[in-house]
Amino acid sequence: MDPQNPCPRPFPPPTPPTGSETSSPSPRGLWFDIWQRFRHDRTALLGAITLALITIAVSLGPIAYPASPSEIDFARSE
Repeated sequence: MDPQNPCPRPFPPPTPPTGSETSSPSPRGLWFDIWQRFRHDRTALLGAITLALITIAVSLGPIAYPASPSEIDFARSE
């Protein structure tokens, strides 16, 4: 261990990128890139569709069955 540097770096310092390694930002933008990656992920799409269907079902529930749950008499049901 070096007495001048009690915590030596485990890796060499990074070198600056050369001209071929630099990347220019996408001209389409960040949200376009996010949408492209999301569209190609089948699990994420399945989750989003499932969440959308549940949200629609919860929103349309009171319209489809307008009775209040507290007004239902289960003792008299057949």
